[in-house]
Amino acid sequence: MTSFVGKWKLLVFVLFVGFYAFAKADPPATIAHTIYSNTEIATFSIDKSSTRTEIFELFKELFINHSVKAKLNGYKRHGGVITLLDLTLTDQNGAAFPLNLQNDKGIDTICLTLNPALNNIVEFAPCDVALKAVTPVKASQYDQFYKATTVDSTEVEEKETNKKEDKVEVNSRQAAQDVIAARKAKVDTEIEAARLRVKQQQEQRRIDVLARKAKLETQQEENRIKNEQLIAERTLKREQQLREVSERQLARRQEAEAARIAKLEEEKRQIAIETNRLETLAQEERNQLETLEKERLAAQQRQEQRRLQERAR
Repeated sequence: MTSFVGKWKLLVFVLFVGFYAFAKADPPATIAHTIYSNTEIATFSIDKSSTRTEIFELFKELFINHSVKAKLNGYKRHGGVITLLDLTLTDQNGAAFPLNLQNDKGIDTICLTLNPALNNIVEFAPCDVALKAVTPVKASQYDQFYKATTVDSTEVEEKETNKKEDKVEVNSRQAAQDVIAARKAKVDTEIEAARLRVKQQQEQRRIDVLARKAKLETQQEENRIKNEQLIAERTLKREQQLREVSERQLARRQEAEAARIAKLEEEKRQIAIETNRLETLAQEERNQLETLEKERLAAQQRQEQRRLQERAR
């Protein structure tokens, strides 16, 4: 009887916490939908008999429907059961939920509870120790519990049980509302903290961008100054080279002009010497002509005198 009452309490708790929670007999990954204060709670589970393929199918569903990323860090299977499971779930808000279970006889069943409206993970832990997780119950169990209740309970016990159910229902509903309120407050706090972190990250990125921009502008200014200095040095060097070339060309022209003038002076001197020699020769010839003329005149005078002497005889 005590066992039955315990099972009945468990059934009532599950009905109000998991409301139409489903767990299929074959696949280990189970989803349940429960409505609490206009908030939808989705629950999944993985047990020791889950295969690797089934786990990855669950990961795929979580990512497609709830934007939850899963990373399988370790997985061992022995004797048809999972003996090691090491994985990490990360929701779209960036919250990470690591879990590492190891048992040679098979790991405990794991419960995952999340809020599909916000796509944030509420709980990810073994079902028997989870504080917030809604543990899925197989659908076949509901009918068994219901039949056991109708067959074994008396009318008086049923009334007492109904009163207890009402009380449990009120307590469960209040507890569920408190849990939802706490979860909502936690989610709001996490969202606000996430917004603050995003804002801080954006501000830090803006500061980093401005710092990189200032650094880049400083480097560009330094490079511009270096380029201008390099251009000025090259220009000055080029002007100096041109000036040296001009000076060398001028020196060569001056040397050539001096040599030409010296040559002209030498030619002028040679011409003067030749002129003097020619004038000397001409003077000598004139003197010879004068001497010859004098001798001719003297000869004529002598001939004239001889002719006169001959006439006089």
